[in-house]
Parts: sequence; C-alpha cells; structure tokens
Amino acid sequence: MENVKNNYYDEFERMGLKNDLSEACNGKILREICDISLDKVYSINELQTRLLRKRLGVFNEGKVMSIRDIASYYEMEEEFIEEQLWYSLNRLLSRFHGVPLVYLQSATDYKDLPFSKMSDKAILNLQLSPVFFNKHFSCFQGKWDYRIKQVLEMDINAVYSMCWHDSFLIDWLHSLGFTFKMDKLILELDDLYKKRLTESELLNYNLLFCKGFFSDNLYYDVLGKQALNIDGNYVSLNKIGNIINCEEDSIRKMPNVNDRTLRELKAFISTFGYSFASKEVNEVKKLIKTLNQTKVHK
Repeated sequence: MENVKNNYYDEFERMGLKNDLSEACNGKILREICDISLDKVYSINELQTRLLRKRLGVFNEGKVMSIRDIASYYEMEEEFIEEQLWYSLNRLLSRFHGVPLVYLQSATDYKDLPFSKMSDKAILNLQLSPVFFNKHFSCFQGKWDYRIKQVLEMDINAVYSMCWHDSFLIDWLHSLGFTFKMDKLILELDDLYKKRLTESELLNYNLLFCKGFFSDNLYYDVLGKQALNIDGNYVSLNKIGNIINCEEDSIRKMPNVNDRTLRELKAFISTFGYSFASKEVNEVKKLIKTLNQTKVHK
C-alpha cells in the first residue's frame, strides 16, 4: 500500500497535474484503487481502473509498470494508455469538487454526501460537481461554478442542452424532490386535456408546460426547436398552431427526429383533430403568393 501510495503521487507529478486534495480524500481514493474486490474506482470505468492499477503496481507489490509494458499486455497503443491515465487522474481529482469542507474532513465525496440528512438550503447551495455526469466530463459547458439553486431556476430544456442531451442531472435533482422553474409552471396549470380552451387558446398553448405528456426524445429534441413552415418562415414547435403549419417532411428533416418521435407528435395533434400541413396546401399558398406579387408589379 505504501509503495502504491508513493507511485500514486508520483504519477500526478509526472502528468503535471496539481493534487491539492486533503490526505483524507487521497486516502479514500487509494483504498478504492487497492481494493481489487471493486471492479472499478468511483468516477472512472473498469478499463481505466485496470490500467491505473497496473501502472501503480497494485498487482505487483507496488512495482511501477511501464507504459510500454502495459500497452504490450493489453495490445493497445502507448498513446491511448497515456491518454486514459491522464483522464483517470483528472476524474479522481474532480470527485471532491465543490464538496463543503465539513464533509471533506470525513473523506466523503459527492457520491456519498448524506443528502437525506441535509437541509434543502444546504443542498441548494452546493456547487455542481463533474461526478454528477455519467458521460461527458466537460458537460454543462465546463462551468462548475453553478450552484444547484441556480440550475433549478433555468429552463429545463436549457439544462438538458447544456448537459449534451444527457438527462442524468435532471433525473438526479428530481430524485431529491426538487423541481425546475419549468416544472413549477407545469404544476400550477391544469391538465391540457381537462382545461376548457377556445380553439385560439389551444393553438397557442405552450406545450413546454406539458412535459409529462411526451417522451423525453420528443420533449427535449423537438418541442421548442425550430422548423420551416409552409410560409417559408422558421417557427418554434412549442405550439400546436405552429406545428400544423409545417409539412411533415420539414419536421422529419430536423436533427434528432426519427420515425418514432414523428409518429408520437402526429398522434398527439390528431387527438385534437389536427394534422400537419399538406404539400397541396403549400403549393396553393405559393401560387397565391406568386399571383399577388405579379399583381403588385403590374
């Protein structure tokens, strides 16, 4: 263990990474690295864990294994091994980002914070941590100075986009019982199907208030995004009136739209007796527009 510990600190120095974590925090990470009953060390994957353990000598009484020997053992490129080790060490440092000192003293990382015992105020004042995210270290646009209370004030679509279309943070905050500003608006409104609306109100109703009605793909990737309507203008698809003024092909060409989400959207507007604009209607509109322009020139 002592040799592995020395190798651990040496590896940070070799990589030019500043390790200013407390002894308690580093100790917790080292215990996980040396505990081979664990398939992976928290915040890095299984392959990265195996590479790091090989490098630090966990399987060889603390004797460092060269990058060349690791690459040969796993039949991988040396450059790839270096890259994975660098990424792993960065992730290990990020585990404790923004965790209050009172918890760091007991060597608790973000994953282990006693959220159930913490007050809402304490949780809301926590800074985001890279370990919240399961896919992209750089997601949320790399800005880790946001506090949770600031994130909850954002439009839920903006949060989803800033997390590179990963709902992990959103789902996690919901699991703690928190709601986004958009969620609060939804709770204050009646169900769209139960509310008595005039046709004009229905066509102009903001569908972003109805998150529970749609799949995540339709809600996050289509509703609120822009498509070209039959008048040649880009309109936001957050209203039924705008949606039915677009041809099906126009919506199909949008990024992230697939047959499933298109069928779901079509089924939704059909429940109100509407459908996408037809090509025939579009052609007639173009013809009328051309005739009107001709009259003006005369």
